[in-house]
Amino acid sequence: MVEPLITVNTSQEDHLHKITIPAAFITKTFGDSIKKAPSSGEVVNINLDWRESLPHPDTRVEYEFWTNDDDECGPKCNSRIEFLNNFKGAAQILKQNGFYLQQKSQCINHGRYCAPDPDQDFNRGYAGKDVVVQKLRQVCLFKVANEGGRPWAWWDYVTEFAIRCPMKDQKYTKECADQVIQSLGLDLMKIDQSMYRRCECRCGESSAQSRTRSTGFKDLHHLNLAQITRVGWRILKFPNSIAATILKHKYFPNTSPFHTISKSTDSWVWKGLHKYIIDMRKYCIWEVGKGNQIEIWNDTWLPDLSKPVALNNQVSTITHQKVEALISPVSGNWNQSVLNEYFDQPTIDSINSIRIPLNGSDQIKWNLSKDGEFSVKSYSNQHSQSVHSSPIVDKSWAIIWKQKLIPKIQLFIWKCLSDSLPTNAKINSIITTVSSICPHCLSKKESLNHLILECPYSIAVWRASNYDLARNNSQNLSVHDWIKSWFFDISHWPTHFPNIILVSATISWFIWKSRCSKMFQGNCPTPLQTAQEAILLIQNQQRVFSSHFNPTITDRNRITYWRPPSSQALKFNIDASFVSPKVFAGIGILIRDNAGSFKAANCIQLRATSSEHAEGLAILAAVKWAQELNLKRVIFESDAQNVINYINQESGILDWRCKTILKDCKTIIPTFDFVEFTYTPRDFNRPADSLAKAARLSSTGSAIFEAPPSFIFDVLSNDKNGIVNIIVPQHNIAVTNSLPSGSL
Repeated sequence: MVEPLITVNTSQEDHLHKITIPAAFITKTFGDSIKKAPSSGEVVNINLDWRESLPHPDTRVEYEFWTNDDDECGPKCNSRIEFLNNFKGAAQILKQNGFYLQQKSQCINHGRYCAPDPDQDFNRGYAGKDVVVQKLRQVCLFKVANEGGRPWAWWDYVTEFAIRCPMKDQKYTKECADQVIQSLGLDLMKIDQSMYRRCECRCGESSAQSRTRSTGFKDLHHLNLAQITRVGWRILKFPNSIAATILKHKYFPNTSPFHTISKSTDSWVWKGLHKYIIDMRKYCIWEVGKGNQIEIWNDTWLPDLSKPVALNNQVSTITHQKVEALISPVSGNWNQSVLNEYFDQPTIDSINSIRIPLNGSDQIKWNLSKDGEFSVKSYSNQHSQSVHSSPIVDKSWAIIWKQKLIPKIQLFIWKCLSDSLPTNAKINSIITTVSSICPHCLSKKESLNHLILECPYSIAVWRASNYDLARNNSQNLSVHDWIKSWFFDISHWPTHFPNIILVSATISWFIWKSRCSKMFQGNCPTPLQTAQEAILLIQNQQRVFSSHFNPTITDRNRITYWRPPSSQALKFNIDASFVSPKVFAGIGILIRDNAGSFKAANCIQLRATSSEHAEGLAILAAVKWAQELNLKRVIFESDAQNVINYINQESGILDWRCKTILKDCKTIIPTFDFVEFTYTPRDFNRPADSLAKAARLSSTGSAIFEAPPSFIFDVLSNDKNGIVNIIVPQHNIAVTNSLPSGSL
């Protein structure tokens, strides 16, 4: 029976055009069964589930098909796979006629992760891919925050991102997300790297910041440059390889690739390769061996990558003169008379800082990596940094989380700086039905400045706390600038303040706490009560953070003295003192026997390029000194663990300059009957440390001591007193803290 449409205010004709008839795809088998059902007297009830559909205000009918490969679909899995298999042909026909589209813009990582279009419009606004990227960023952020012991930071990020980066304001972007992450004090680089590992396409990131931080490549142009440059590096590094030999014979038979000039008749392959070899030159440096491959005026071989400065133009006109002309063939060291004839004094000092190895040839080194070997990553990072400037990061965010404050106060200060504290004025700007009036004074808008600094209630709290000077120093400053002044501008704070940040942050937080108490509980403490509670917490925090814990049993039982050698050997304690390549470094070497008695000491002043380089030179100086003294059983002890590990096992990443030094050490080792290289903590190497610092600061240069200098008397005495030697009568056993002597 058909009943007419009856309405109160609208006629039947006016209402008909408002009716919408839903439509959906069903299988033919299912449709036939529906047709047969009424003929057998069955009741037919059909429910259409539109929860995943995309409604549009037009005549289109659209439906999304989402599939997955797991078991989330339950018993529907088989029917879903069957439908997809049957629908494939129809989908291809629909696509050919323009009725079917595969929306790859809603996915990342080649369709692995997808989401529906949030705007329900494929042509405008954000795509499903943007949603997936932000969800993936949340997962990676939680992983990094959890590893750092701050899992709760995930909650702060999600809520803060929703407030500061809404889609309606076109702020649903990586840049906005990065600002929120930085304000939380989390490691943005680790989060980006975590996302990269989960999504090989970096989820569509394109900012200069992600390019410079990434360990992979988003910019394929940089990748291509690095790969071509790697080919050029192999030609330089392995001149006897087949490829290098062929190219040398054809394009640079009598010179280096650095010094040849491309000709118009050269192949386009060589022209392109040679272009990047020349570009790579500014990142290469020669390690001097024999000096027969390095040109004095055309190659880079000085430690600071500068060119030698000649005393006169006549000298520098000898363009192809080799570095071997500067080395004495007799001593194997730099020929000082030739240096004085060729160069100015700064260049001579720079050359003298280069150590000529005992053996080995000239080697080309890559100056952008520690080990001196070319890597695609180092080249690309350097090239990206030269094109894209590094972002300016506000240091205030990181400083907040390093302060000795309870977490709730740290979070409060962060909200103040990020302008996310939910004051009434802030809430009113979003939800207009909420009053913007301050709950304390009931007269002015509750802005952040008013709440903390300007409200009569707040002023009364500051005055009652006896720390009103903190508020007075905020004159003409916003709360943001006032908080930053705690970290960077402390000149105007009196010395009697217990802690600038602790006092100001705690009192501000208690003002906020009293405001919340009045808003949500209907009661509010007096300004005096608020000030007293704040002062009590300040005193408690001072007491906790300034307390010193007693050493544990393990600490009390630790051996804190120098370990002597066996009676048959002497021990060399070695250390280096380094500040900058521009000033002298110092080396300290101390020789003692098994009783801790002083035998000799050596202070050496020299040039070094790094602390690791100086430590390597110290080891070599000690080994050479032991050889000169004709000692046969020696132990060399240093607090440079990476250097000691490389000598013993050739393990670890070491500066390439230091490696050649240690190789020379190994050539001398066979001259000893017994030798051992051991590591000791810095606390047990104080005498050598004092000698090294004295050498670095000395105005007279190097010196050898046959008697202990006065400035190491105390540390020598402490080490000697730490040697325990107790004779047990009934067993006649000497108990010492020395090294086992069975191997000596």
